[in-house]
Amino acid sequence: MNFQKDPATSLTALSYANAMQLPILNVTNKGLGKATQVELQRRKINSVILVGRPIDLPKNLKFGDGNSAITQTRFTGRNEIEVSEKLLSQQRGEPVVLISSEKSGMIDDAARILASGRPIVWSRDYLPSSTLEKALTDRNQSSIFYGDLPDFRFPTRIVITKSSLAAFISSSWQSPIVYADGTEMDLASTYVKKFPNVASITVIDKDLPLTPFQGIS
Repeated sequence: MNFQKDPATSLTALSYANAMQLPILNVTNKGLGKATQVELQRRKINSVILVGRPIDLPKNLKFGDGNSAITQTRFTGRNEIEVSEKLLSQQRGEPVVLISSEKSGMIDDAARILASGRPIVWSRDYLPSSTLEKALTDRNQSSIFYGDLPDFRFPTRIVITKSSLAAFISSSWQSPIVYADGTEMDLASTYVKKFPNVASITVIDKDLPLTPFQGIS
């Protein structure tokens, strides 16, 4: 998936990847980055699933000497709505419906949305599309909207970062995200008290010191 160009569709893909217990890697329309290639080779992966708009994904995937092809499965569409409806057919459970016109706030809350463990479907408004209605009827299921989601169920860590991209990607851990803006110590302490099952604090930034957080208990 292409996190930077299409975060809305990537959020749907994160839900799918979590459900299928698949590792998550970033791509661009130019192909695989060096770090991604190294990770594919380290894990000995030769089959991938690409999710997103065709314009944001590479046409062909090769790595190593340039002759090593990767088996590909693609879920694509014109926008996040079409892609999410296709992915829904691959997942079980009642979906949560997100509203495209409010995507900015919902992407910021990605960790809590993913913590629900539900498939994610995007909609233009608060009325499901005919495609989604048919899918729910066929599955004999209902859906819930973003506003009905509960709080984190069982977070095991707190993530601290200055990067919005790192925050979005790490939302797949389904745990609270704290931005390092001067309030991170207070917020981290608050989350530790609120969720006693939190066992670790993960700092994603080479310039942020770990020492201040080691005293939080």
